[in-house]
Amino acid sequence: MKNSPELVASLWATSEIPNLAERSFFSTMEAFASGTLATDARGVIVWINDKYCRLLGVEAAKLIGRAIRSVLPGTRIPEVLASGQPIVLDVMEYDDRQYVVSRFPVFDNQKKVIGAFGFVLYDGVEQFALLLERLAHLPTSLRGLGEKNEPLRAAHASPARFYGSSAAARHVRLLSEKAAATNACVLITGPTGCGKEVVAHAVHRDSERGRRHFVAVNVGAIPETLFEAEFFGTAPGAYTGADRRGRMGRLQLADGGTLFLDEIGDMPVSVQVKLLRFLETGEFELLGSNQLQRSDARVIAATSVDLRKAVAEKRFRADLYYRLAVFPIAVPALRDRSEDIPELSYLLLDQIAKKNNAPRADLLPCAMARLQSFPWPGNARELRNLLERCSIFAGANPIDADLVVELSEPEELPPEAMPPDASGSGSLDQAVAALESRMISAALAASHGAMMPAARRLGISRTTLYKKARQFGLMMPGA
Repeated sequence: MKNSPELVASLWATSEIPNLAERSFFSTMEAFASGTLATDARGVIVWINDKYCRLLGVEAAKLIGRAIRSVLPGTRIPEVLASGQPIVLDVMEYDDRQYVVSRFPVFDNQKKVIGAFGFVLYDGVEQFALLLERLAHLPTSLRGLGEKNEPLRAAHASPARFYGSSAAARHVRLLSEKAAATNACVLITGPTGCGKEVVAHAVHRDSERGRRHFVAVNVGAIPETLFEAEFFGTAPGAYTGADRRGRMGRLQLADGGTLFLDEIGDMPVSVQVKLLRFLETGEFELLGSNQLQRSDARVIAATSVDLRKAVAEKRFRADLYYRLAVFPIAVPALRDRSEDIPELSYLLLDQIAKKNNAPRADLLPCAMARLQSFPWPGNARELRNLLERCSIFAGANPIDADLVVELSEPEELPPEAMPPDASGSGSLDQAVAALESRMISAALAASHGAMMPAARRLGISRTTLYKKARQFGLMMPGA
């Protein structure tokens, strides 16, 4: 008599087979893979084997204890930790190479995710050439790919992950995942430089439109007189000088994909009416034509201004606002998630090193503490700029707190450091001398009397600074 499924399951559960299978699976995978690592539930690397270290060219001691995304920006292990679902087969990019990888969650006895394992199955995708060749002969309907998808590489190459392990960052990722599961309009709000476009890319990438076009439009960068032509396109010979063949607008280019409207608050009121009609009907007219066109573009908008206030001031249509804000996502300022700064900093330093073809700079703990104490009015964009300046000045040395303070954006000069009124009395030489004295005094005050930081701030040599400081009687006691 054949064994019933219930009997087989019972025998399996009461035997050592599951434990043996688990141990055998891991040992087999580690031996087969080109590299293996493990993280805890926070995504911090707790173990990595020698093969993976050789692959990365970094010693294990420098990797243990670091957030995995600060080491491997393209990893999806945080997704595995969040969902508890494995990613059995994927391609990860690192240092201009592609690796075939697998990722698996680790559970405790209460089925709670306590970590994850990542395996590099192949160092490169060349080994998959035969499989790819077979896939190429599958029907297009099965692959879900077509010739129209060829121009989409730019969208996939875009940074499409909102990094950070803080509650605020996790909430943004949760909202973007929920938005990706729908076709609703999304309105992303937040201060300049906080990562609104990154969130828009993530929503697009994770949606069913992820393999289609992602067309980004900076609304504030288009002159009002050209906005309709850029946005809706033009009919052949619509106006003097227009292309005889007509011109496709952004709505047509985004057909089937996503149209991202950055700084939507700058859109002219005259165009807002036509955008509202498109959102309600899916139809629009080319400039110079009265024939209706259709586009299946999903609209994601972003703004750094208060649209509700703009509505109250009649600068933005209320009906368009409510149509756009079906799914709102508020992206927090960097100062409101300072616990994410270490992870972001290492991620940005990796990108900066790759861009400048240089070794990645390291941050001393005192420097990291300084970074976490700054208010960051320019958000992640300002953080990147500061880290790049620090990387250049630090050279092969680690970045310390003094360098971070020296190279941070200078505070607004006090009134006494401003140039004298041109209408004031005195000769030009006297005015120049007074200005030099005030600027040197302000620089020395900002650097707490340290000559080298003050000289860097002023863009002069330390010798010149000593000379001028003595000239104006600004030398510190004992100097």
